[in-house]
Amino acid sequence: MRRFATPVLLTLAVGMITICIALAAVSAALQHPHLGLRLAIPDAGPGLLIRQSDIPDAEIPAGSRLLAIGSARDPSVPVSDVTLIEEPDTLSDYETMQAFRADQHRLSQVLRDGKVTLHLLLPEGQIEQVSLQPAPRRSLSSLPPVFWVQILTGVFAVGFGGWVWALHPRRLPQLMLLTVGVGLQMAANAAAIYSTRELALPQNYLAWLGGTNQIGAQIFGAGILGLFLCYPRRIAPRWVVLGQLPLVVGWALVNQAGLIHSNAIGFQLPTILILLGAILCTFCQIRATRGDLPARAALWIIGICTGLGTGSFVLTRSLPALLGLPLAFPQGYAFALLGIVYLGFARAVLRHRLFDVERLALHTLFYFTGAALLLLIDAALVLLLSLDQVPALGISLFFVGIFYLPLRDATARALLKRRRKAQPISELVRAADEVAFARNDECRRKRYEKLLALEFGSLSIEPLPEGEAVTLPRITQEGIALLLPAVPPLPAYRLRWRDDGRRLFSPMDLSRAEVICTVLQQLLEGRRAYRTGANDERTRIARDVHDNIAVHLLGALHSPLSSRKDELIRETLADLRRIIEDGDRQPDAELSEILGELRHDLAELLAVTGIALDWPTTPDTGLRLPDPMAHALRSILREAVNNARRHSGCSRVTVRIEPRPEMIRVSIADDGRGIPAEVLRGFRAGVTSNDAPGHGLCNMRARVARLGGTLELSQAPGGGVLIEALLPRADTEVQQRAAE
Repeated sequence: MRRFATPVLLTLAVGMITICIALAAVSAALQHPHLGLRLAIPDAGPGLLIRQSDIPDAEIPAGSRLLAIGSARDPSVPVSDVTLIEEPDTLSDYETMQAFRADQHRLSQVLRDGKVTLHLLLPEGQIEQVSLQPAPRRSLSSLPPVFWVQILTGVFAVGFGGWVWALHPRRLPQLMLLTVGVGLQMAANAAAIYSTRELALPQNYLAWLGGTNQIGAQIFGAGILGLFLCYPRRIAPRWVVLGQLPLVVGWALVNQAGLIHSNAIGFQLPTILILLGAILCTFCQIRATRGDLPARAALWIIGICTGLGTGSFVLTRSLPALLGLPLAFPQGYAFALLGIVYLGFARAVLRHRLFDVERLALHTLFYFTGAALLLLIDAALVLLLSLDQVPALGISLFFVGIFYLPLRDATARALLKRRRKAQPISELVRAADEVAFARNDECRRKRYEKLLALEFGSLSIEPLPEGEAVTLPRITQEGIALLLPAVPPLPAYRLRWRDDGRRLFSPMDLSRAEVICTVLQQLLEGRRAYRTGANDERTRIARDVHDNIAVHLLGALHSPLSSRKDELIRETLADLRRIIEDGDRQPDAELSEILGELRHDLAELLAVTGIALDWPTTPDTGLRLPDPMAHALRSILREAVNNARRHSGCSRVTVRIEPRPEMIRVSIADDGRGIPAEVLRGFRAGVTSNDAPGHGLCNMRARVARLGGTLELSQAPGGGVLIEALLPRADTEVQQRAAE
């Protein structure tokens, strides 16, 4: 049994059953003779008004009156406004109901006798008799729209209720919702058949339909009462919730059996008692859901839809009847209004988007109140001042616009005055900026939590566990919690209970959370970009100071001539200025001039320590180098020669510069003790130590890589160190990026 009782199969089973019931109701409505007349109850005068005649063999002018109908068995059976009464349950007592059914049965027998005679009062005042043969059954096209409204309302009620029930078959609220749908379909299908009859139905058939309608209506009311007893909170034992169903059904059966003389006691009294019981349960639910915002929101939905459905019924049915105004539409359409009530219950039981109920409640309240006020003022002007409908409607619109709309806005402000106001966007950006540029992650988290507390007023703000991933802000737990995604290095958060527990999170809060996360992410990315740029700038300055300034200062320190010291110090200051103003593009420099200055400076530096420099003059090719390449060439030569002077213990340094069409090849070799094996392995593996030689090698490789070249480190043929660099000469995007 459990294997097949899945929600899908249960929903399909309920859907198939309700469709079969609807088809049976349609078939039952067609199994009666059909005259081809569209009749209506006249405002005054005898008989029934013929609005339209679809009889092919007889021309009956519109506006004629049907006074009686006869056959060979019964020559004349009079008809009146009672003949077409839409809802027989409105008759006062059981005897009146039986008399109505007897008249219906007599007319039904006449229609089934074959050829019938219509006694007509023509618009000109003449009496005329028309004989015709009724069709043996009605056609689908003869069923009015109100019939289909009632049938479809029943199908929707049971189908939707069956789906909700199939999700949790053993829960009382779902069972009561299905019960409401079953009652609504029973009442709607039965009423659809007898309220849209052409003229008459057999007595027993009519009694059966009336009983089904009353029992369905009582089941509908008992289901609503049962829902209020167990939802959103159960305020009565299970046996009370379920026990009232057989009680009301039994009462309806007793009333149908004629044991209760007054229809007001047999049908209207239990309806009123159920309504009073539902109102009492509503107050009990308000008290029971105190402090439970999702349950209170579900109760809001039930109250809104119930008030909307029943209020619409009162405005369109009860109020016009009380004021003596014509009804706006047939009573069958009232089942669609009851469908609104049912839809509210279904949505509440599903507990879908309860966090959006506050806005829905206010909008429904305002629009419904405005419509009701407009109708009341219009009716009062028509009845009390005897104005025509058009001027009365204009005056009503004027009063609603002048008085009601300002009152509505004031009421909305009063209802929402306790809602926490959102921070201006400028304050929000300022607070997010303080979060992004906090001194450390701990301070950043504290400022972020303070921002969230100030924005949403949540009772609880807690980081989510690492395993719980959130990619976008979303509302969970029916509006109790708001989840915010992680904005590295900040974790993801769960916020609970909006405005100190007074409200649920709403779509507006979700939009605000998305704005906060987006602004904060952009600021954090800007902070990371700023710190990356600052670190790159510090690295560039440290590299230039290490590779260039140190060589000039060492040369000035060891130079015996004061004029040379002054020259080297001036060059040092010039290099410092260039390092600081690196963003400014320098003009291209000639290769021969660059190499001549370097050869002079480096030879002087090596001569102090007794190291010979083997650097033949490079032929003047007229080649000019862009500033990034010239700066890299100077730095590589200075760093490589200075490293040989400091660490190799050599007696000679050999430098070769080979300008080629596509690149410049630079090699620096010494005849010293060679490079340590661990430094060589680390260089080839891409890892360099932080000591002097390792750091210098790292700087040289970084400079060459920025230009798109290569740097190789190996043992020289004479046992020393050989450094070879290839610097591309083409004006490529790599050099453009290096210049930036």
